[in-house]
Amino acid sequence: MEIFKNWINKKFFYFFIVINLILWAMVESLRNIISRDSMEAIVWGNLLSAGTNKHPPLSGWLAGGFFNALGEHNIAIYLLGVLCVSISLIFTYKLAKQFLDDKKAICASLIMTASFYYTFQLFYDNFNCNILSMPLWAMMTYYFYKSTTGNKLKHWLILGLVAGLAFLAKYQVALLFFGMFLYLLICKRQCFKQKNIYIAGLIAFLIALPHFLWLIQNDCFSFEYLADRTKSAEFSSQIMNILNRVIVSLKFFADQLLALAPCFALYAILAIKEKNIEFNPHKDNKNDSLFLLCTGLLPLIIIGLSGLFTSSRVVGAWGVTMVGNIGILLFYFFPVKISENTYKLFKKLIIIFMLIWQLAMTIFALLQTKVDMGYPYKKVIGDFNSIWAEKTQNAQNPDGLNLKYVSGDIYYIFQFELYNPKKTKTILDTYGHKNPWLNSLDVANSGVLVISQTEEGLGHYIENLFNSFPEIRPKSKNGNQEESFKQEESFKIYEYDYTIVNKINKSRTRKFYYSIIPPRPVEE
Repeated sequence: MEIFKNWINKKFFYFFIVINLILWAMVESLRNIISRDSMEAIVWGNLLSAGTNKHPPLSGWLAGGFFNALGEHNIAIYLLGVLCVSISLIFTYKLAKQFLDDKKAICASLIMTASFYYTFQLFYDNFNCNILSMPLWAMMTYYFYKSTTGNKLKHWLILGLVAGLAFLAKYQVALLFFGMFLYLLICKRQCFKQKNIYIAGLIAFLIALPHFLWLIQNDCFSFEYLADRTKSAEFSSQIMNILNRVIVSLKFFADQLLALAPCFALYAILAIKEKNIEFNPHKDNKNDSLFLLCTGLLPLIIIGLSGLFTSSRVVGAWGVTMVGNIGILLFYFFPVKISENTYKLFKKLIIIFMLIWQLAMTIFALLQTKVDMGYPYKKVIGDFNSIWAEKTQNAQNPDGLNLKYVSGDIYYIFQFELYNPKKTKTILDTYGHKNPWLNSLDVANSGVLVISQTEEGLGHYIENLFNSFPEIRPKSKNGNQEESFKQEESFKIYEYDYTIVNKINKSRTRKFYYSIIPPRPVEE
């Protein structure tokens, strides 16, 4: 009888996962355009490179592969994102079963689908390195537990594989590595005397090795993005600096509580119904308790406190990768009795939460006039193909040149590579370093369209281009390189107005600024 009940429970769990996947893909498809993170990942994937200008390359490989394999249609990215979430939920359930009975394990996994990260953040970001890290962290935690408890070589091999891929997804996985190492040091020191852990480590290292080599070859310039991303405001007063550090950390933890509030609310409903809640009934099983704390909570605490001790800025959305096991922690350390009636109530509530979130995001999509959701990329691309041909018609070709390269603000440039039939290439910002993906002479011969939200930003992007591609810097009449593009008479800043119209015909007009670095024939 118990086996039959477990089968019914699993049937509901996987049915929910599939329906949730389909519905979220449909809701996301109401967007006019995929998120800029997703577009950026596709551009990275098109480079076929072992590194990018910001993150390790795995998110790019997957996004580019899916997008191109499914006919360059946006649905590919929506499916990729919800697949990541679905796999994450499945491995959270598999891990939960190691500590909880089947019904509680299902509750511990599905309760996460009520959070902001599995709903709003999924809708807003579609797919990026954070969303990709969700299933990889869940898989790594599960196979780490299986490896340390059963010491089977196959589990260690899978762990090494997933650990290497997780590093290629985002450097932040180092926090989980630290939690795993701390757990081994406290509870499983015997693992260090066995060969399996070193085999797993070797596999992970070999998978990550191409990226390490790429970093060395390119001066680790992608770390400049990380340094800039974590830069915090500095004040002249030491007291204000200390206060700012405290605020940064408190804000991060407050963001996590807010994102998880629907999960806590759902858990509270179950606890109130049963009127039965305990605290840490597993006091005798310190290994399991430490495992969950080291892998499920410690990374979140470390990154939150990093703002306090290092003055670096920490972004609330980074928590999306690290909160996957919060449901397990709740039901393990603060268990409530899950009777059959309570379990039936949970299933109804989680379906209601799912439908409410999807209805809310549907309404949000229909009303949206934000640039990163409703941008009229088809009209903009068509206009700029004409603008470019008109303004470059006397450069090399009387019929005008095709727009081949675009650079500047990430809100506006990626669409050209993804959706322009003429297959424009994106020049990624390499912070003044040599660009490893493009031929400098071809860039100079072809010219560049530069776009920015502000006039000041336009100058920043142009100067970075000049540093990365010296050949395109304009020359004065005597042949010397000019220090500023603005010194050339042909330099002009143009405005471009565009209108975003949502699904109920509410419109919003916005603008950006652009400049054209004209083709400058350069011989080999």
